[in-house]
Amino acid sequence: DWSSDVCSSALIAQLGSFQPSPAWQAASALIDQAAAEAGRDPAHIRRIAGVTGQFTPRGRGFLAGPPRQWAEQLLPSILEDGVGTILLGTGDCATLQRFAAEVIPALRAAVDAERGVRRGQVTAARRAGSGGPGMSHA
Repeated sequence: DWSSDVCSSALIAQLGSFQPSPAWQAASALIDQAAAEAGRDPAHIRRIAGVTGQFTPRGRGFLAGPPRQWAEQLLPSILEDGVGTILLGTGDCATLQRFAAEVIPALRAAVDAERGVRRGQVTAARRAGSGGPGMSHA
């Protein structure tokens, strides 16, 4: 049935005060293990994080601060934990607009910058002949 396909293809977790990063990583590892045991590639599992927070002039904690802080705090979830979609839980239109206008563009720029650095490092390693496991030297 379609609902089991959806559930088996996505990991949805709440980040922030409800789901700290270590708990997210543990849940993600379990999903990866189950996918591998079922013969599915864990890389094809979509990771979706639901977040809540509050914009404040100064940082007061996880997702409680200015948009720049939100982007910095969400970046590891994307780069290290494989989150591909972030859902903001809010009923406040101004918060949603600020998230869309300031946090998302900052996150995209930071991800592009980080992945560009990583691609550059991989390219340099390939030229040096040490491409790492599974990398061709052609």
